Amino acid sequence: MNHNGVAHEDVVIRLFPYTFQGSAGSWYFSLPVGSIRNWDTFHEVFLAKFGDDRTIASLINDISNLKANSDERIKDFNSRFNKLLNKIRVASKHIVDVQIEWYISSLPSNIAIFIDRANRDTLVKNMKETLSIERRIIALEKRSQIDERK
Repeated sequence: MNHNGVAHEDVVIRLFPYTFQGSAGSWYFSLPVGSIRNWDTFHEVFLAKFGDDRTIASLINDISNLKANSDERIKDFNSRFNKLLNKIRVASKHIVDVQIEWYISSLPSNIAIFIDRANRDTLVKNMKETLSIERRIIALEKRSQIDERK
């Protein structure tokens, strides 16, 4: 990567903004050209926009007490769960088993029992299984409504 005087770090820094998704990407690319000249400025401005000043203990308390709303789709809940989980610094994140326990205990009981029995080993696999179960429950509810009309 050191072709024509270009160091590896130069390439990484130029590609870094393209790793942003959603509102972070929109925010970054809407900044005036040249408004961020160094890493310290970026760090300060980014945290001011997207940071969370709550303590780790407060965030862990929030995620361990999180519950899916009765009318909330699993896709939306998963997003809400991940957003909160991602606010916990990596060094403070609990092991995967604890994250899975937080997730399962936050689900409606009619879904949580099936997810617990499925015994998936990653949070992502549990989330995918939850989406699948929700689809099956919705299909069964629709079939039941059709049968009732007959």
